[in-house]
Amino acid sequence: MLIIHTADLHLGASPDKGELWGKNRKQELWDSFERLMETVELQKADLLLIAGDLFHRPPLPRELREVNDRFAALSKTKVVLMAGNHDYIGSNSFYKEFMWADNVHFFREQEITSVKFPELNTEVYGLSYCQKEIRTRMYDDIKPKDNGYYHILLAHGGDEKHIPYTKEKLVKSGFDYIAFGHIHKPGMIAAGKAVMAGSLEPTDHTCEGVRGYVRVEVTEDKNNITLVPFADREYKTLLMEVTIEDTMGSICRKLGEKVTELGENHIYNVIMKGKRHASLEIMETKLKSMGNIRAVADETEKYYDYSQLKKEHEGCLLQRYISSFEASDSVLEKKALAYGTEAILEALEK
Repeated sequence: MLIIHTADLHLGASPDKGELWGKNRKQELWDSFERLMETVELQKADLLLIAGDLFHRPPLPRELREVNDRFAALSKTKVVLMAGNHDYIGSNSFYKEFMWADNVHFFREQEITSVKFPELNTEVYGLSYCQKEIRTRMYDDIKPKDNGYYHILLAHGGDEKHIPYTKEKLVKSGFDYIAFGHIHKPGMIAAGKAVMAGSLEPTDHTCEGVRGYVRVEVTEDKNNITLVPFADREYKTLLMEVTIEDTMGSICRKLGEKVTELGENHIYNVIMKGKRHASLEIMETKLKSMGNIRAVADETEKYYDYSQLKKEHEGCLLQRYISSFEASDSVLEKKALAYGTEAILEALEK
């Protein structure tokens, strides 16, 4: 049996809204969903599990029709999905009365129920969020029926506000596979048994690293689990080492080269380290024009030629100030020396 496990597609979200590259990102999430459906069909998966937050907020009727039409077009795959904390089933939710295609099972209740697929010898258990927060440990004490089926738990949560769980209890629960969603970073909760799928696409700058879906090939004695990279973009932290020889032009050239090397489609948080010449002004606006740069953190230190400054300002306040730090090796005092020197120089220029 082949299972495709995904979660947190957040259809309808607008990541990086207001940024130059953000204008198409809302559509990118829908395009990624379409590509996933093509992948599911190409691989002839037996089950597609969507572990919550298919939508970024309670869906509109037209959005439900769109995804349902795509599910119905799958020639072999059974789809099982739940509502998460973002697309929860509120009192006016269109989820309530929506008629899904014959190959789709949607958990409508906030109580654990199950659906059987006799042709797959498989039973899937799950629930849906009917409110934004569920603080009860609803997965800790559930156990599958002893009926000879392959048992799956479809789950969404993992923090104190959204169905916290006890890992040890999950491992001993008796489920053959536990398909989790909610935490956007993918990871193995219990080796060979429980997996957090992570988001299909990165949706904010905290989502660094590879994003994709989980492929589970079930054999007689084990689950062969693979996280398949799938997202078009990644958020990345890019470290820029600055030297006292650098100019704004050389920094821009180095940043452009790194963006080209790592991928122009990715979105970067740039952190600048090292020492820069005191006369060099870091122009954040210029750096952000070099690609998909969402933020620039200047953590460089200004470099001063203190010996030369003492000569230039002999007998003045600045010369005495610099001399007062000469015997110190303290990192904190070195920073104080730099900040004080800068302040005195600015005052002398006025």
